[in-house]
Amino acid sequence: MWSKITNPETGRKVSINGAIGKRILKNYMYQLSGGATWVTEEERENTRAKNKRKQVRENAKRERVARMKKLNQARKKKRALVAKKARIAARAQLDPEVFTRSGGGDGAQWVTEEEDDVRRQKLAKRKTEKKEKLDRERRMAQYREEAEEEEFRKHREQLRQRIEHDSEEGVQWAE
Repeated sequence: MWSKITNPETGRKVSINGAIGKRILKNYMYQLSGGATWVTEEERENTRAKNKRKQVRENAKRERVARMKKLNQARKKKRALVAKKARIAARAQLDPEVFTRSGGGDGAQWVTEEEDDVRRQKLAKRKTEKKEKLDRERRMAQYREEAEEEEFRKHREQLRQRIEHDSEEGVQWAE
């Protein structure tokens, strides 16, 4: 086979294995096919692989951007909370009658009396709901026991009646 082709732009001979030679051959095939693109299976696979790599990079970039956005939002929220706590603590030192220390340990914070009352009411409500739930469960267990006892009594009564009926008819029970 031929290993060289003439470059129509310069008139020089170039290798068909080089970049210029491949481009010239591709252009010839394009012209021969009537202007339709002539793509080899290898080129098609290379294009697919390139597009896939590009898509993976874009997805990774989108994920990084989303993570950074979420992290920045969390940082912003934390800074706002710290600033709010600092403002409240500073106001508490200026006006101790308005603010009270709520909670215990490291979770303690300065809050207004109103906020502390709301917190206490929520705690009381949770305790009440928990107690009511336990009472309901206890009552349900008691109802189940009573139902089982009633069923046992009915069954015992049926057996007693059967024994009486059988003894009236003369049927003897083995002991």
